[in-house]
Amino acid sequence: MSWLSGKDKYPYLLDYLLPLRVGRIEGLPGLRRLVLDVLKPLKDPSIVDVAVELSRVKGVDAVNITVNEVDVETLSLTVVVEGDDIDFERIKSVLEEVGAAIHSIDQVVAGTRLIEVPARRHA
Repeated sequence: MSWLSGKDKYPYLLDYLLPLRVGRIEGLPGLRRLVLDVLKPLKDPSIVDVAVELSRVKGVDAVNITVNEVDVETLSLTVVVEGDDIDFERIKSVLEEVGAAIHSIDQVVAGTRLIEVPARRHA
């Protein structure tokens, strides 16, 4: 059974299902925060330059880059990007352009507001 199987019976569903299948519905809130584990070569550009380039991406209001570890040739970074309707594909492209690679996506927040995760208690 196709995801569009009801299109003849309910043609208005296409207006909603097609954007969901392709990406997102225009006018609804998108990505608000991304927390990425990123590996970047030690050589240029600096993390300052990377932060500035990421801050220029459509929908980005703030960027925070934290160095977690310095290896002989690489930096292990936590990159936090916040804004309204962040363009993830462009964030990924900017990181690739500076020679960095996303190792993992550690947090994603989408919707009309940010949700803070409560700190875990350690026994």
